[in-house]
Amino acid sequence: KNGGQTWNISSEGIQKAEIYDAQFFSDSVYLVTTPTGLWRTTNKGLDWNRILERNTACNTVNFEKTSTGGLVANKNKKLYYSPNAVDGFIDISEPHFISGLKFFINPSNDHLFLNGTQGFLRSFNLGQSWESTPYVQIEEMVFHPDGRMIGIEQDNKYLLLSDNEGLTWDTVTMPAPPEGGKAD
Repeated sequence: KNGGQTWNISSEGIQKAEIYDAQFFSDSVYLVTTPTGLWRTTNKGLDWNRILERNTACNTVNFEKTSTGGLVANKNKKLYYSPNAVDGFIDISEPHFISGLKFFINPSNDHLFLNGTQGFLRSFNLGQSWESTPYVQIEEMVFHPDGRMIGIEQDNKYLLLSDNEGLTWDTVTMPAPPEGGKAD
């Protein structure tokens, strides 16, 4: 409120306040993940309410908002969706989902992508149905507005490019570093 000159602790209600991920949904609505679950504030962090509890040893709880204000969250070895990002979470897990790994949402169309035991999985209807694509393990994903997807392979060995929503992947050839190892 004063340009960051003073700060207040804003974790009232949150237990074990180690934060894994945080996102702002508006000027006053924030969501964070902690070892105990997914928390929401509607008053700029003054008070927090847990909207999903984490009760497994798997401490990955990542979440992504949809273009319509919904929320997809990975917790307790399952994938959940809420159309209003507050309640009414439904299980949209795919049977071959690898718990603990990230999922990705294309921000232009809300298509979901995740790593599975039988390939890279995709859903065009927010998890109501899933289909396998060729087996790749993606650590991070970037979506281009023209529909292309660039994935960082899980071991960070190479980049992958898909122009058909993960149906096929091409390895991106990186240019060799200039002689002497330094770019101009």
